[in-house]
Amino acid sequence: EEEARYLTEGIEKIHNDLVVNVQTKLSNAETKFQNTLSSLILVYRPFIDSLINDCKSYLNIHKNRLQPNQINELENFIKNLEHKRDSLHPDIQHIPSIRQLHDNILREIQGLGLDDRDKQELQDILNRTYHNTLSQHRILSEIQDALNEYNNVKISLMKFYQYEDA
Repeated sequence: EEEARYLTEGIEKIHNDLVVNVQTKLSNAETKFQNTLSSLILVYRPFIDSLINDCKSYLNIHKNRLQPNQINELENFIKNLEHKRDSLHPDIQHIPSIRQLHDNILREIQGLGLDDRDKQELQDILNRTYHNTLSQHRILSEIQDALNEYNNVKISLMKFYQYEDA
């Protein structure tokens, strides 16, 4: 009977240790994930700001050869970018991924009433800005780190359930 009690106490201790381990790892993963999401704002603003500045420069350089309606479209495009920047919602669930943002802006560029050369130059500005922004920020590695933390939770849960099944 005493041996059974020791075994039961040992099993409960192992069970409790596993539960605490999983909870700790989950908490760490959640914290890492929230920190990563918060840092996305720090990537979005410079990306959009740089894109706005480059588009304004492009407009100023090429204003002489553009038609009034094309100038107006570019000005509206820049205003739309400013609106995107100014309306960044602090709730990260309302923010698309930076790749989605890039793709949405790319579709807007393709829909502008500009000639193909101007559209291509704006697309090049977008792509250059996108790649420069990503290279200056560690956001992709931070996302990977957060995913690795969740993978650690998954491994711990699998061990927990294997123990429970035994």
